Amino acid sequence: MKSNFIYIFFIILILGSCSRKKDKFLNKKFHSTTTKYNYLFNGNNLFIQGVDQANSQLTESFWELIPIEKFDLKKINEKEDEPSIFNDAEEKATLAIQKHSMSIMGEERNPIMDEAYLLLGKSRYYDGRYIPSLEAFNYILYKYPKSELINEVKIWKEKINVKLNQNEFAQSNLRDLLEQNNLSNLDKYNIYSLLAQTAINMQEFDNAIFYLKKSLEIGFKPETIYRNKFLLSQLYEKEEIKDTAYKEYSEIIDFNRKIPREFYIQSYLNKSNVADSLNLSVIELSDLVKDYENYKFLDIINFQLAKLYLNEYKANEQKGDELKSIVFFNKSLEATSSDNYLISRNYLNLAEINFNNKNYFKAGLYYDSTLTKLDQKTKEARTINRRRESLNDLIFYETAKQKSDSLVALLSMNEEQQYKFFENYLTKLDSEKQKIVNQDFGSENSLNVKPIKESAVFYFYNPNTVSYGKTNFRNYWGNRKLKDDWRWSIEEREKSVKKKISESAIANMGVEERIKAILKTIPKASKEIDSIKKSRQEVYYKLGSIYKDQFDEPQLSNVIFYDLLTFNSDKQLVPPTKYFIYKNLVSLDSLNAAENLKNQIIENYPESKYAAILLDPDYNLNNLLNSYDEYKKAYEIYLDQKFEESLVICERLVKELEGDVLLPKFELLRAQCIAKIYGYDQYEKALEALKLNYSATKEGKNAEIIINEILPLVKDKSFKKIDEGNSFKLVYEFLDSADDIIEDKILQINEYLKSIQALDLKASKDYYNNITTFVVIHGITSFEGGVGLSENIAELFDKIIEPSFISSSTNYKTIQIHKNLDEYKLKNSL
Repeated sequence: MKSNFIYIFFIILILGSCSRKKDKFLNKKFHSTTTKYNYLFNGNNLFIQGVDQANSQLTESFWELIPIEKFDLKKINEKEDEPSIFNDAEEKATLAIQKHSMSIMGEERNPIMDEAYLLLGKSRYYDGRYIPSLEAFNYILYKYPKSELINEVKIWKEKINVKLNQNEFAQSNLRDLLEQNNLSNLDKYNIYSLLAQTAINMQEFDNAIFYLKKSLEIGFKPETIYRNKFLLSQLYEKEEIKDTAYKEYSEIIDFNRKIPREFYIQSYLNKSNVADSLNLSVIELSDLVKDYENYKFLDIINFQLAKLYLNEYKANEQKGDELKSIVFFNKSLEATSSDNYLISRNYLNLAEINFNNKNYFKAGLYYDSTLTKLDQKTKEARTINRRRESLNDLIFYETAKQKSDSLVALLSMNEEQQYKFFENYLTKLDSEKQKIVNQDFGSENSLNVKPIKESAVFYFYNPNTVSYGKTNFRNYWGNRKLKDDWRWSIEEREKSVKKKISESAIANMGVEERIKAILKTIPKASKEIDSIKKSRQEVYYKLGSIYKDQFDEPQLSNVIFYDLLTFNSDKQLVPPTKYFIYKNLVSLDSLNAAENLKNQIIENYPESKYAAILLDPDYNLNNLLNSYDEYKKAYEIYLDQKFEESLVICERLVKELEGDVLLPKFELLRAQCIAKIYGYDQYEKALEALKLNYSATKEGKNAEIIINEILPLVKDKSFKKIDEGNSFKLVYEFLDSADDIIEDKILQINEYLKSIQALDLKASKDYYNNITTFVVIHGITSFEGGVGLSENIAELFDKIIEPSFISSSTNYKTIQIHKNLDEYKLKNSL
């Protein structure tokens, strides 16, 4: 009975202490204890777990000044749909406030409720909701002015201001806070650190150095200060205070295992940037490479070694240093790396080395690789892309040169030599493939599969065997649907890979069968062989011209041109080739050789324009003026819609003006004439040729813009419904009619249209092709209106017997662009 009484007493006591409206010791103790050891304990654990998790997801970037705080919301919140762990921490803080806040007579009686609001503010901060976080901190300052957390709360507020880019405001508040006497060492450390970040954000690096030094003077352990110390070292390096930077980096290295390995390694790398001795830096970095613990950092260590040798080459121009840098850039690329920016630096440096060494073809390939690792929206990517585009022509013709050289060399062999060549080549190729198979088969690199149990011997259950079988099947047969007669069925979408299937089938034959199959593809007819040789000569001529005109490389240009002259070249190519060699020799100050070549051109090709140029220095200027006059004439004829005449002039001058600076203009005008006469398809082909042959010129770039941006908008040649739209045209077709007859008809129709005051109608002449001219009445607002107007004109003008049709403005545009009037008539039975 007594024990029951005790139980009842305690139950009543507990129930009484649950009230949040009583300002009693027991009530306050109950709610503060429950808040501390339930909600806040779990909430703070979740918060710490979230911070650790967020920091573990971030890879430190040492390419620029590191931030005081590693946390970066932009780099973490890539998966926005996933709930954040900070939401859970915030929920615990919210529940603590809702269930255990004791606001009595306007005053909070739960002594640790300020900690709940602090957790609420910090959780919101790390979740990227800065304004709600600021509200939580402001509530603490308002409701708990005597809290022990006041200084910490004020620091958190300024962290938010820094995140909101209110650096000056944050700096002012932090300086005021420093004047207080009740600051702990940790508070001072955090204030100085945050002041340094505001100074960096405002590009005040001297002030940032001052604040970081003040933070380090407080005397915390390396585990706490390494980040500030590394940032201080970076600032000294940035300000070119090399001795002090070297000393700071060395002190960080002495921390050794007390700091994260990445900071230890990076301190070595940065120290080598400010060191006086290249040899000492190379020895230190080489020792790091040999240490197995550093295998994760081989990419960046080798990159730094490459940079050291490259900088040494730039200073002393010792070719050996440049070659060593190339070796280490390649070693960096061979190492496993997840840092795309580092990979892009390796490729970019290799590209620049090759470009400076005039190996433009290889440079272009490295620029391509660089761009794959960069965000295409950045300024750097656009700059590199422009430089890469300047190499387009060269890379295209260098590739064509290699292919044509290989083909001509193959054609120069007899059948026995060809057979032997392919036998050696295929045997070597098969041997290399087998080595790769032996190395990779069953490894994690080749197939990401689980270990296979010994009992799984039947091949259907062996994933390695199944994968090999599927790949082999696709290589031989291509993609086939699982259905009857699969072996013989090739649908339309499969026809495009027929050639690939054939090549794959050849690849699965024996060596002898493959050689026979390949030999059958080699051209045998003299006409085909002559075509290949002629194409090769044109490639060499274009390539030599590119080196001469676009890259100002007379020596490389002459190497190509001299080779071209040994090919028993087309007679038309010999005079310009020798003239360009002459110009290159003048540029190289080889005046005696240039004079000899000049005399050869004048004696052997007296009728050529190049002999005329050499004999008369003003010939080229006069020719240019004549070309300009011809272009002006052709353009004026084009504007007068006499497109055939303009096209004739352009095609004549394109043949005559080889090497003329106005040639790209004539080619563009020619393409525009083709568009007006023949339509979309022929226009596209003309633009493609212009883009290919004159890509470095303004006209070539315009052609590329038209192809990429304008032609796709008008590619569709289908028609809308005949009565769809709110703008229509009544079109009369005049076949082979004289201009004066057409103009007379237009005059009569316009006189009549003026009498129709309700509509703004007007007639004009439009070119369709070299046979048909349109007289078009514009301004009709409906199909029915066009029919009525057509009937009225037919009654008033008996002499207009030409066929007519009504078209919406959209359909009329399609007719003119694609020249498909017959299709339009057929579809609408006109």
